[in-house]
Amino acid sequence: MKRTGGFTLAELMLVVVLLGLTVGATMTVLARQQQFYRSAGQLSEVRTQLRQAIGAIPTDLRAVSPSGNDFYALSDKAVEFRAVTGSAIICRIASATQFLIPPLELANGNTLTVWSTAPVAGDSFFVYDDSTNIGPDDDTWKPLSIATVTAVTGANGCPIAGGFVQAADTARASYRITVPATRPLPPTLLTGAPIRFFRRAHYELYQATDGRWYLGWFDCLAGRSPACTALQPLAGPYRPYSSGAPEASGLLFSYYDSTGAALAGATTNGPKVARVKISVRGQAQQIDVSGMPKGTYNDSLVMDVGVRNRQ
Repeated sequence: MKRTGGFTLAELMLVVVLLGLTVGATMTVLARQQQFYRSAGQLSEVRTQLRQAIGAIPTDLRAVSPSGNDFYALSDKAVEFRAVTGSAIICRIASATQFLIPPLELANGNTLTVWSTAPVAGDSFFVYDDSTNIGPDDDTWKPLSIATVTAVTGANGCPIAGGFVQAADTARASYRITVPATRPLPPTLLTGAPIRFFRRAHYELYQATDGRWYLGWFDCLAGRSPACTALQPLAGPYRPYSSGAPEASGLLFSYYDSTGAALAGATTNGPKVARVKISVRGQAQQIDVSGMPKGTYNDSLVMDVGVRNRQ
């Protein structure tokens, strides 16, 4: 009888054992890789959230004028101030309550009107009143509010004779702004006067319903109901707020005067602020990356912001 080729039971068992070892080693490597990528992703996410906070707040803070009482409230975890939303010049004064500003885009490439948020009814603005005397003593920025904003074109827009627009701009929308009759334009206001639009803004480290802490933001608009929007998250999560150890909080605002002396986070210190230091701290959990100890991982970013018109 002729024997057929095949594997013995011992050979089959050896193959199964070897396959088991190979599969086990492969799964271990895959699990470690998965843990590495998960940890690396958490580290990247923490750093991204830190950059988002540092990128959001300083842009608004740089335009704050403490001497103009732009700060509404100061604390170690929150700051509230007038946030500049745009600027323009007056191309025409139509009446004691109406004026026009140029289009956002001009044919010659110049920019005379720009904003990050389009002004609406209830917004506020400062207009530069050069007055009638010679010298800077009577020059002031007058605060006014907006009743309506209307886009206009053609003969209703900025006049070509004023020199701010050209014939090619007449089809582009200029903006007619009306102020309340109870607070009209200054009688000494001149064509060409600069304008700064602003809105009340609030940044705060707060605890959300998920129990974690975020950088939150809201703005306020006169005539809106409610005037201030609900606090909404901009970035995070960050480390929790600690009243006993603010230096360990996820977000810390520190204030300094022109000599570098620290100021308490009190509203009365607003006009004295020359510099704001923003410290942001994040934390990632269950980090397991080669070369780093296992466990939690903390990272932070710090930025100093010098405000304008500081005393």
